[in-house]
Amino acid sequence: MAFESARFAQIAFPTNCFPCVARGAIISSSLFNLHSRYRASTHYRPDLTPTERAQRLSVLLEQVAAQIQQVVVDRPGEAESLTFWMANASELLHFLKADRHISAFTLDAQDILAETVHASFNNMISLVESELSASMPSFWLDSDDNENASAAVSQNFFSISHEAQSCRGVFFYIAKNPNKM
Repeated sequence: MAFESARFAQIAFPTNCFPCVARGAIISSSLFNLHSRYRASTHYRPDLTPTERAQRLSVLLEQVAAQIQQVVVDRPGEAESLTFWMANASELLHFLKADRHISAFTLDAQDILAETVHASFNNMISLVESELSASMPSFWLDSDDNENASAAVSQNFFSISHEAQSCRGVFFYIAKNPNKM
């Protein structure tokens, strides 16, 4: 079971992938949701009791959540990676909370995923603040270089907007529902 769980987690959540290849795609969490639904059903290993099936799925989901969290912790300065994993962690958290068949025994995985979404969001805020703090002082000065400063600020806002779009509404959902995460 350990090999099977670890192997699927490695396939479903390729932590060494470049998120820009799958920008905006929440493929990993959707794939893993389908796999979780299958593992919770009686079609997966019919010889297992419901309790054993629930325990195995719970362990697998905790491993995957911990793996996603580790990626976010290891890459706090990579905006593309943060938005990709924030979107996937958020979507998987939503799947787990909304699924009445598996939500009750995946509480630990849900907690880890919620922490991961918050950590990645905080890391994104730090990145945005550092980018803007580098370009904003010259923006406020009266000088001939004001055009270059305006271009730098505009570029930063464009970059932020682009990253937020790739996250497909996660920022909006967190801002509107901070207590649900």
